[in-house]
Amino acid sequence: MSGFGYDVLGFGSGGVAGPETDDDFNRTSFLSHFDGANNGVNNAFDDGSASNHGCTAAGTATQGSFGPFARPEGHWGVEFDGNDGIKTPAASVTNFGTGDFTMEAFFNSNVVDTSIDIIIQNWGGGTGNPPALMVNRGAVGDVQFYIGASLILDSGANAFVANTWNHVAIARSGTSLKMFVNGSVKVTATNNANITVGNTNVAVGYDVQNTDYYFNGSLSNVRIVKGTAVYTSAFTPPTAPLTAITNTQLLTCQSNNFVDNSASARTLTVAGNPEVSAFGPFLTDAAYDPAVNGASVYFDASASTEIIIADDLTDFHFGTGAFTVECWVYRPGTGGGAAIFTTHRLGVNTGYYLRLGAKSDGESVSWGSYGNGNGNAQDDATATFSDNQWLHVAVVRTNTNTNGFKIYINGVAHGTFTDVSNYATTPYAPRVGSYESGGNPNNIKAYISDLRIVKGTAVYTGNFTPPTAPLTAITNTKLLLNMKDGQIIDNVAQNNMTLYGGAKLSTGQAKFGDTSMLMSSNGDYAASTESLTLGSGNFTVELFLRLTGSPSTGAYAVVFDNRPIQTVGAYLEIGLNDSRQLLIKQNNSAIIAASSATLLAIGQWYHIAYVRNGTTGTLYVNGTSVGSATDSLAYITGTLMWGKHAYSTDVLPGYFDEARVSKTARYTGNFTAPDEPFPDQGQV
Repeated sequence: MSGFGYDVLGFGSGGVAGPETDDDFNRTSFLSHFDGANNGVNNAFDDGSASNHGCTAAGTATQGSFGPFARPEGHWGVEFDGNDGIKTPAASVTNFGTGDFTMEAFFNSNVVDTSIDIIIQNWGGGTGNPPALMVNRGAVGDVQFYIGASLILDSGANAFVANTWNHVAIARSGTSLKMFVNGSVKVTATNNANITVGNTNVAVGYDVQNTDYYFNGSLSNVRIVKGTAVYTSAFTPPTAPLTAITNTQLLTCQSNNFVDNSASARTLTVAGNPEVSAFGPFLTDAAYDPAVNGASVYFDASASTEIIIADDLTDFHFGTGAFTVECWVYRPGTGGGAAIFTTHRLGVNTGYYLRLGAKSDGESVSWGSYGNGNGNAQDDATATFSDNQWLHVAVVRTNTNTNGFKIYINGVAHGTFTDVSNYATTPYAPRVGSYESGGNPNNIKAYISDLRIVKGTAVYTGNFTPPTAPLTAITNTKLLLNMKDGQIIDNVAQNNMTLYGGAKLSTGQAKFGDTSMLMSSNGDYAASTESLTLGSGNFTVELFLRLTGSPSTGAYAVVFDNRPIQTVGAYLEIGLNDSRQLLIKQNNSAIIAASSATLLAIGQWYHIAYVRNGTTGTLYVNGTSVGSATDSLAYITGTLMWGKHAYSTDVLPGYFDEARVSKTARYTGNFTAPDEPFPDQGQV
């Protein structure tokens, strides 16, 4: 089911108990069971090819579950931070005339106010008679539909709930125009207006004419259908991804990259930095499995972060023959040129490199080779990309003849080159994520997945559909890094977890399963590679904690923190003082202090939960409230940190198990503490 209030059944066919499920799984932003091998970490990498090259990780290169296949097609969303959007230069998408049409989307708004958040629009600065669908315009939490400058449909206030997925649809059948919110008819009007083009762009998430009207939250499965009223009466909101039915003009915000999944496959461009996200409106019906859903490695651009490949370097000497170098890459935010894979060092005319590069005409993918004593840079102006989306990149040489060399992005060839270089010996071990230029590394900030090198075979000889599952070791594969060896993972596949200091999995204690995460010394902690916004809505932060000692005298040890470094704004902490008293802090000021009667004992498991419901925050220990306070702050986007905050060095000595962050108030009163692992899938 799709999370619109359905009950969890918890049974498979024939009444047999199935895996535990969670109808709020799509509101879960982070979940880790801390299951794995004893001493398990996230920086050990295995080569899946027959060559079995030794791979040494340096710095904070870390594996995790965020990858190009983290969600099935259609289950993705796009996060908008109030300063970005997506557009297509195809105005005809919303040129409905006087005919039938449907505009619909799933939306999860971070705020309910009067900020005017655009979902879909073709406004043109007062020209034409174009449509616009938006929320939060006329009143708090309302939905409005405009044709030109005229307000046609208005849901009224409080038509939807913030920080949860809602479905909205505008559909015209004949002269009957209806607005649907979560399947219910909110308002109906008689309308046969001639809806025409107002702007050369149809925009999703913003108004190209007014920078004040950006959407703040997430959108998914945005669909425009021309000539058909998909809905004519109340309905159950879709429980599966939308498809390109007949007459679909645009279908987007449902993939791991910015594409139009309609038959028209219209070109999409971005404004600002919208981010592809594994957070979507549909519950997954299977638990995360790295073999099926893939994984990635995250490089943070620090000078020491890279993977070094050893053993039998001749595997990477292609000579003058065919080869394929390919991978998936996701770069969060902009940056300059940086290496994906390289065997080259500056000043030595050997080796080659694949990199993301900065060009005057936009960000590009480039390949450079040094053979026969000459440099041969292959960089095409059309081989450009946008950040915050998964891209499949492939470099292929079919032979040494003219036009035998291509760079592919998402299966489309960008530029055709001649490359007769002899890729011979090099004294340098290949590297992933760094490119040393005269001793100064040029390190990448990006996620990389499924890096595969095939010697002697051109895997792709023409445009192709990018892989839809993790790559395998086909014939002649000399290196395959699926990046699926991470031990501490986010089971909702939205974050990679970086482990610092001596943080690791341990069989010493476990609330559930065989392992938990152990923190034992200063500098031990775990942090998400990407930020998460708790926002101003309801949320729950919970975990099981078992102390092995007390914080040092005068110290304050952090259990959970979402404080961003060098950013001003509200942040939340759960921590302990040296008496092992639980505290809830806002901006380093305690708002809840557990009573002396609830001091945490050493050597005992506790379920700890902090829940915000409305404007009240409540701290629970083993299901019992130990304090509450007013909590109405809008918490800014920050990194999830377990075991410290951005500025602390105080150790929290203990074991962590079953950590979860949810954008919903899971507990609204005293409850029985969970007696089994948190579900890691939605209703089957």
